[in-house]
Amino acid sequence: MLDNAHLDIVVKPLDRALVLLRFGLVPLIALCISLPIISSALDGSGLGGRNVLIGLAGPLVAAAYLLLLQMESVGGQVDRVVASVQRRIATACDHDYGSRHKEGGLACRLTPEIFHAPLFRYEAQTEVVSDLAHACRELDSGCFWFVEGRGGTGKTRTALRLVQALIRDNQLFEYGCRCYLYDLSRSSSVQTELVSKLRRGRLAQAVVMVDNFHLVAATELQELTDLLVDRRESRPARLLVFFTRPGDAWNLGPGGDIRLLSEAKSADCYVELGGPQARVVEDGISKIDERASELVAGLRKNGTASAAQLHLAQVIARNGSVSPDVLAIIHLVLGTRMDPEPSADLVVLLAILASLSVHRGSFSRSDLRKAIRLVAHEVKDPGPLGTRQLRASFRRLRRLGLVVRIDSDGPRYVFHEELAELCIDQLTHSLALAPPVRVTFEASLRVVGETRLKEPLAPGDAVEAWLVATEIGDQEALVERFEEALADGAMKRMLPCLRRAEKRYTLSPSQRLQLAILLDRTGEFAESRAVF
Repeated sequence: MLDNAHLDIVVKPLDRALVLLRFGLVPLIALCISLPIISSALDGSGLGGRNVLIGLAGPLVAAAYLLLLQMESVGGQVDRVVASVQRRIATACDHDYGSRHKEGGLACRLTPEIFHAPLFRYEAQTEVVSDLAHACRELDSGCFWFVEGRGGTGKTRTALRLVQALIRDNQLFEYGCRCYLYDLSRSSSVQTELVSKLRRGRLAQAVVMVDNFHLVAATELQELTDLLVDRRESRPARLLVFFTRPGDAWNLGPGGDIRLLSEAKSADCYVELGGPQARVVEDGISKIDERASELVAGLRKNGTASAAQLHLAQVIARNGSVSPDVLAIIHLVLGTRMDPEPSADLVVLLAILASLSVHRGSFSRSDLRKAIRLVAHEVKDPGPLGTRQLRASFRRLRRLGLVVRIDSDGPRYVFHEELAELCIDQLTHSLALAPPVRVTFEASLRVVGETRLKEPLAPGDAVEAWLVATEIGDQEALVERFEEALADGAMKRMLPCLRRAEKRYTLSPSQRLQLAILLDRTGEFAESRAVF
């Protein structure tokens, strides 16, 4: 059975075809040779003893092959042949230039979208990829690694670049085909599945990358600590890498067990990503459009490129021009007016994407369809927006690369969380939008957010529910979910979210009490007393 966390080096149809050939090519050939003889025997035709043996040999060869495939000596060689085919495709397409690969030919069309490399790389990221590839090469290396960086510094892209580096290596390309990415932001079940497979040794010869590890629950963290620290003799994976944000984003209280991070630091298996310099990004797109470079510069953070700035710059560089949609989004997230004003369908679609992505990062195709239908039927100002218009707008953003598809547990779409937060902050009560369009944005944001709140809560999802309720200002949900979210220990994630909300709407007395509690729990006692 194929793992939902497995990263396919080639597009899914071809990957599935190679898997079928791996299991079925030899049995199919053997059965095809013996099938006419078996058919003649069933018809009552006279057959010699030799023909009978040939007829029986086919099923026996098929069964023997399937049994031998389970052995590392045989299965490993077959896997190497399959991996070499995938490597040939991966190396035939130059991923360093653009997502469309207009001149890349068939190989680029057979490469998954998520592996189209970014145009703005930086030295620290390249060094991390090199260190991780070296750790994978070391046979005695059983250490787990931590890669830490704030949102938008390129942690996920570093993971994808590592896969590319492995698949292109003459010796490590097999491991490039055995890469798994577990994103803890998707659901608590991902954490359970990860721990279970590591314990059972199902990933012993794989490269396992865990994204958004700061969202790990206390129970799963303790189990991982027991497996990786307390029982050092086990080696659950060829290479295990945790990608995480700094401590203030962790879902743990002050007493949380973070020995994993301490052990990684003491073993020199810890690196910190600072993100690319804003000037590099701005200079990269100034050659395409000087005005766009000046606008995007407004999104920088103390000289470092923000996630929103980097993402929008990537889109401009890949397309070689600034499309009207991209220009409109830049103006919207900067809070500046533009002429003509952005279309209502683009603004509403941004509300849908922001509401689906905030504090989660990705969403499924069914989530998107449900949200579009809901908004089309329930939000009528400024005039009816049909599902066809909204889907057409989504396809435009997909073609531009503003929304990226990743095939993990079915098609999922990624709209960066920081860009989602920026859309919510800037477009709610925005004076840059006409009043009807602004009202439509806020209504769409709330409608889609309420559908997320109605989803059944899995263990550990109370924090996400409270954060979504804060984004849309759902007072009832805020009161209902606060104690459970606080018990999960994610005070340092909750506090910035509530402070952002305070700039968009007036906090209710219960919210101000929650703000005071969060300030107190995070050590800001003077401000807590002032709020209280």
